[in-house]
Amino acid sequence: MLRSALDRERERQTRSNENSRGSQQRFAGHRERFTRAILERCTPQRGDRLCVLGAGNCNDLELSELGEQYAELHLVDLDEQALVHARDRQPRTLRERLVLHPNLDLSQLLGGLDGLRALEWEPEQFLRHPERAAASIAAKVGAHFQSVVSACVLSQLQLGLRTELSDAHPLLTAASYTLDLAHLHTLAALAAPGGRALLVSDVADERLAPLEQAEPDDDLLQLLAGLALRGELFTAVSPVLLSQLCMDDPVLSSALSLQPLRDVWLWRLTEQRSYLVYALLLERAA
Repeated sequence: MLRSALDRERERQTRSNENSRGSQQRFAGHRERFTRAILERCTPQRGDRLCVLGAGNCNDLELSELGEQYAELHLVDLDEQALVHARDRQPRTLRERLVLHPNLDLSQLLGGLDGLRALEWEPEQFLRHPERAAASIAAKVGAHFQSVVSACVLSQLQLGLRTELSDAHPLLTAASYTLDLAHLHTLAALAAPGGRALLVSDVADERLAPLEQAEPDDDLLQLLAGLALRGELFTAVSPVLLSQLCMDDPVLSSALSLQPLRDVWLWRLTEQRSYLVYALLLERAA
């Protein structure tokens, strides 16, 4: 029996999460910086709820610290086993406030990928997909949140799309932009009025940029700006592109306010592999 694109992506994510299981130490610096960005930029108040898209094993989040500030933490991912693993290693008092949303395709493209691959999508499908995808995800999660976080998942969604279509596919660029827009619409749909969404993404590694020469105390925002000017970023998740999409889309431009980019850090995953990561804050209209 032929496996569907959804099955293949679930298998890829499951393998990735299994490989990183038990590797919390390698995520320590990134986890500390990521958690601090959430607490500083989303400024939770007593009783607030947090939704994390692409939570996986939660190796890059200090759930205990977040649990001190949020009444509920909702974890969303395609990989159910990873979410269960993340929940089960927490203390009982925190586990009781973790709500899992497994088996959720955050692109909402995988079910229609065969038609996309066969060039059967009409322009109207691309135009309608972002709002339809966001509405579907919001209905499945079933709540609004004062804080919504995209946890380095957009780059993984884009990688899955490229893997399925290939770089040579004539509709890859259109599909990639559609995926970005769908993710931004999802953040807007899940955020409560007056809430905040934090889109965190890896945007370069040492194959694109001289990150092995960079230090955590360097002006990493300036480094990111220079890489963007030279086109040395993962293009599909560039904060420049995402900001432009927000401003050009009539729904997003009225629903979300972009805040100045200030959070950029290095993630030293291994001695051979480093990532440049940023956190883009979007505020939902009241």
